[in-house]
Amino acid sequence: MTRQEDAYLMLLDLAAASSATLNETKVAKLLYLADLRAQRHGDLGSGSDWFWHNHGPWDRALPGVRLALVAAQRVVQERFSLGWGVFERSVRLPRRCDAVERVDLQARLQGYGYHLLAVVNEFGQLTASELRDYTYDTAPMLKVQETGTRGIDLDLSAMDERDCWGLVTTSELSQRQADANRHVDAEHVKRLHGELKTQRSLADVLR
Repeated sequence: MTRQEDAYLMLLDLAAASSATLNETKVAKLLYLADLRAQRHGDLGSGSDWFWHNHGPWDRALPGVRLALVAAQRVVQERFSLGWGVFERSVRLPRRCDAVERVDLQARLQGYGYHLLAVVNEFGQLTASELRDYTYDTAPMLKVQETGTRGIDLDLSAMDERDCWGLVTTSELSQRQADANRHVDAEHVKRLHGELKTQRSLADVLR
């Protein structure tokens, strides 16, 4: 088993535990986000080589990883129609990993499983298109988009404090929005106080 295959299996196992459905796009984006998180913490990633493909971060080896796991009967893939002649493949485990398998995977991945768990908890319920859009706003993707040229390798060390060292969680985004709302509320209250003060001044003049 390669490191990528181990990461792929653990991702599917964690997704099953949280009732998250995965397809090829979601697998790629979740692995990418887990790799960003691992990079942020100075840990090893999935072993993927990310570049800017048609729909965001992609690794050319992923289809081969999927096919190898399907051939080994470790992964089940199901093809379904999205309509208008467009098809997608969902991927899942034929069964959940048992405790021994899970411990073995975690040991081989050397802690990377914790990054996968964090990413699945935060992003596992997003749709493929939502995940794609989210990854476009990460620092490595923003950097390559400046060139306007697809096919460029992504530098996961290209992190920006603006997006929390390459990974903004949805909870962090919610907090930022709440902070912004509080700022707006404070400005609104300040403006109302000003208007009230002006009205009182006019009332004093009219007496």
